[in-house]
Amino acid sequence: MEAKPFMGKDDPAFTPDRVRVFLQSRAVVDAAVARIMVQNRCSRGMALAFMQTTARRHHSRVQDVAKQILTKGEHL
Repeated sequence: MEAKPFMGKDDPAFTPDRVRVFLQSRAVVDAAVARIMVQNRCSRGMALAFMQTTARRHHSRVQDVAKQILTKGEHL
């Protein structure tokens, strides 16, 4: 059995609304990663790893952690 690509152009889940939501979510994560990088003078990988660890520790999603980082405005 051949693996099906995620959200390929022939996938019924590949709708403009779903793509828009994905891109918005990605933008939030990227902005939070950038903020962590600036505040802590660390690499993108380290910033993303911090967010992933925090998400796992709080049984949350990375996107939710990113939103908290951006809305609370606190130093990390």
